[in-house]
Amino acid sequence: MSFYIEKGIYESWVMEPSLKDKDVIASLESLAAALSAGGSLENYEPEDLMALNILRNLEDHDEQHGEARTDELLQTFRRIIQSVRTHTSLLRPRGYLNFIAGFLKQAGVEARQLTEEEVKALGLDELE
Repeated sequence: MSFYIEKGIYESWVMEPSLKDKDVIASLESLAAALSAGGSLENYEPEDLMALNILRNLEDHDEQHGEARTDELLQTFRRIIQSVRTHTSLLRPRGYLNFIAGFLKQAGVEARQLTEEEVKALGLDELE
């Protein structure tokens, strides 16, 4: 499950290179809070591109492996948040993002920036 979440994080960074590790933490904490409050992310409205990409990748996970349990998902969010904190420093505000970029590239994950037309077609321009 971590792979799917981190793939969504990586895709978001490629699409929006100004993102920093603190943005990863904010997005994951928002998802975890919504999950804790409602027990599901089914009705969660993504607040940013990263949350949207994470949810999209979690849908892929669920299709391939079955729906993740709430406690497993919360534990995974917390574990990734801790990993972000471990890899982040004041001098390297993208330490975690650089780490997962290398890891996911080795795993064969490819990501690219979307064109303006693709952003509009996907409705992502509404997130700004």
